[in-house]
Amino acid sequence: MRDIPGTCRILQGRIAVAAFCAVSIALAAGVAAADTDPCNAFLAFRVAGNGRFSIGAKPDATTCGAGASSYAITYGWPNSAFSSFTTVRVDARDYIYGTDGSQVLAPTDLSATENMSDWTAVGQVHAIQDLKIVPGASGNPDTLQVQYTVFNDDVKSHFVGMRIMLDTAIGADDGPAIVAGTTVLTTEADYRGVFVPGTWQAISGASGTPLSALGTLNVGPGSPDGFVVARYANLAHTTYDVVTDPNASIMPDSAVAIFWLSQQVAAGSSITFTTLYGIAGSGGSGGGGGGGAGPPLLETAASAQSLSVAYDAKGDFQTTYEPDPFTITGSVQNLGATTASNVALTLSLGPDLSLASGSATQDVGTLAPGETKQVTWLVSVDSTTRWRAITRRPASRCT
Repeated sequence: MRDIPGTCRILQGRIAVAAFCAVSIALAAGVAAADTDPCNAFLAFRVAGNGRFSIGAKPDATTCGAGASSYAITYGWPNSAFSSFTTVRVDARDYIYGTDGSQVLAPTDLSATENMSDWTAVGQVHAIQDLKIVPGASGNPDTLQVQYTVFNDDVKSHFVGMRIMLDTAIGADDGPAIVAGTTVLTTEADYRGVFVPGTWQAISGASGTPLSALGTLNVGPGSPDGFVVARYANLAHTTYDVVTDPNASIMPDSAVAIFWLSQQVAAGSSITFTTLYGIAGSGGSGGGGGGGAGPPLLETAASAQSLSVAYDAKGDFQTTYEPDPFTITGSVQNLGATTASNVALTLSLGPDLSLASGSATQDVGTLAPGETKQVTWLVSVDSTTRWRAITRRPASRCT
């Protein structure tokens, strides 16, 4: 067991060190820690004895449990915390925080809105998990800062990486769609390096009222190297590396993983990993107003009529298609919880296609939360196009 003063030393300036050390020594000696529930009027998080956590929005600020308008933003809240977990990678080997290795400090509330724990991954390498409610994009304290500091107390350097996996949920919807940047995803996706979005959202209208949660990946120096959207089962059965299937639906049970590649940490040094996740937008000082509504969020789709090749009397192919012109239908839905104004759809046509009439951009107008509208275009095929290039799927995109 590592000596407790090392843990206490990093907390100077936050709390009374002597009091915290007394708690640390008792917990390290084997006193079981019950689940804790830090919260405020905007956000709550539940922490299990092994450090795993779940998060909820708009809790009952008195009990830190469910209230009249509260909803989960990760699976399990408010009753449990078990399905989201974090992996510490040390020298290419993976250690699940709170499961592998040994406990130094059981989850302990430092305040009404902050919880800390300490767990040895392997040897003299240990990680401190610091969960704290901080101001979010709205300016209100409605976001959970998830932070791990990995200390190398060894006499030699080690390579350290991390994966934070969040089992997303919006209320009772365990499979919310995920928005990476501005791209709405309903299937698995993998973003690496410069393609990692600055923010992401979990969105759902299953309750009848569109709700969302906002994650922030770009937190300055030390931002993650990877972001994966996947089925929960795909991430739950892996500890770090994962293979995604772009055709696999995430809608029954979605999750995300945030990755940091291994970096060399010198003896006696540490490295910190941070991400943010909370309410997408809230108004007022008491948790009212938008309450997780966020800005308008639009999803577009397009579909086209099937085309067939025309034949002459001898059964030979002709350079015409039926129907010609054909119809492409575009739809847009507002998945956010506020009205979208001045919405327009633009059709981008591939080679050998052209508009038979009208404009490529069509005004949709306003879209109320949850509302869907459609527009249509008439499109012609170049009569010189070889039939095999066009009969299956006309190349077009609607944005």
